[in-house]
Amino acid sequence: MRWAAGCAEKQVGLNKANDAEIVYQIDDDSMRQKIQAYGPDLEDLVGAGHHTFAEKSPESPAVTVKVVDRRDTYKACARSWKRRPDVGSDADYPDLTLRDAAAVKSLKS
Repeated sequence: MRWAAGCAEKQVGLNKANDAEIVYQIDDDSMRQKIQAYGPDLEDLVGAGHHTFAEKSPESPAVTVKVVDRRDTYKACARSWKRRPDVGSDADYPDLTLRDAAAVKSLKS
């Protein structure tokens, strides 16, 4: 197995990990399933705002990790400050991620 880190040049102003999305490309099915099992906690483990898994590569099996600046793509959550595509998905909490909206709702019950 080959481990290759994606090129992650620092961009001006990208100083907060919550502004980044980590994109994993893991071609080994067993390893991919183990990492995906962490679910939404994976971004907390690596300290990023969001994470996704890329499609398998047609080339030799590899693991790559890319850091993507999401300041212009996703809104920031008013509670966790994570930039995620689901910010604003809950009508009751339009400035929160779905995960943070669920946490706030559970506190009110």
